[in-house]
Amino acid sequence: MEINQTNKACQNCNTPFTTNLDLQKFCSESCKNNFHNAKKKENRLEIEYFASELKKQALNKELEEKIKENLRLQMKRESNLADNQHILANLNIPDAGIVVKLSEIEELKINLNCYIAQKQIKNTPYKYLEFGDHGIFWIGVDKLLISPTKSYVQWM
Repeated sequence: MEINQTNKACQNCNTPFTTNLDLQKFCSESCKNNFHNAKKKENRLEIEYFASELKKQALNKELEEKIKENLRLQMKRESNLADNQHILANLNIPDAGIVVKLSEIEELKINLNCYIAQKQIKNTPYKYLEFGDHGIFWIGVDKLLISPTKSYVQWM
């Protein structure tokens, strides 16, 4: 029986070798291992790259959604602030201010969380919530004073 020998070049190091096996592609076992280990490393790096790209895309999408939500909240806050300013302007509040109950503030739909600034009133634990031309501060458990902004300056 005649054995056919074939001249081939190693797929890893390109060294010529002679073999009698048609399927043999490498000159040695170590070249075969080096070739397959390099392929595995290349595949792993490619997978890691795509995984990092997917993670980046997910983070960018999450950041984009957070920015959109923050803008939506900011627009809502500005809208609520404008509503507060409009309500307060239509109350025709005298310079001395007016005392109202918390329930009246709620009925007027004034949002006490949407104001321009919060300022400490001296010698008291109270803060003045400024809404532009008007402001509000607590004077009791259920009572608030609404006054023009120019009047509260004397309390500061």
